[in-house]
Amino acid sequence: MKTLIHFTLALVLVFLSGCSSLTPTATDLATTDSLINEPLHEVDYDADKKGIQWISKSIVPQYYTALMVSKVELKRDYTQDKQIPEAVLNQLADEITEQLRQEISSSMKVVDKAGEHVAQINIRISRATTEPEDLKLTEIIPIGAVIGSVKMALGTRDKTVRIIVEAQILDSVTSKPLAERVSVISAPSVLENSRAHLNYEQIRENVDNFVKETRQFIQSAANEANQI
Repeated sequence: MKTLIHFTLALVLVFLSGCSSLTPTATDLATTDSLINEPLHEVDYDADKKGIQWISKSIVPQYYTALMVSKVELKRDYTQDKQIPEAVLNQLADEITEQLRQEISSSMKVVDKAGEHVAQINIRISRATTEPEDLKLTEIIPIGAVIGSVKMALGTRDKTVRIIVEAQILDSVTSKPLAERVSVISAPSVLENSRAHLNYEQIRENVDNFVKETRQFIQSAANEANQI
């Protein structure tokens, strides 16, 4: 009986350590191109909006009266998961670009060219992967774990899409970094198996939430700067 309990607890620890996280991992960060040598700290806008960010201590938010939103870039070396078509990533980049411009324009002037008093935000999709769904509680017990392992081996287990996105705010003239954030777009169990391919509609809601989160990041950069 004790052996069974110890085995079950060991499985719980293993499975929980493998759970999908909304906070970027060390592996995620290894694919990013940070402009700074400063540590990023974790910030939770709410339970579903987590990320890590850095705000320059020398930023003067009152100086900037407009924002240039660059087209979202794809870091293709790390976004070649066969279950995530390139067409979906291209649509993702276009949708984020357009939605963010619209979202920001309601509170700040959005421009197309660099200039004095203009901040610039660059967004890059640095990593797009799929991973097996988190195991359910019923699969943590020994017999359930066997079933879960078989499903994984056969490629029939649901898979989660995980997309790492970098957002960098800088002075549009000097390119001086003003703020930086790395966050995760996570769509749990949207793929039915290892053969299914992602379509954009499966992550549309997640993208909408990401755009709102990015607007909060821009606002938090100004608010934090005012408190320094």
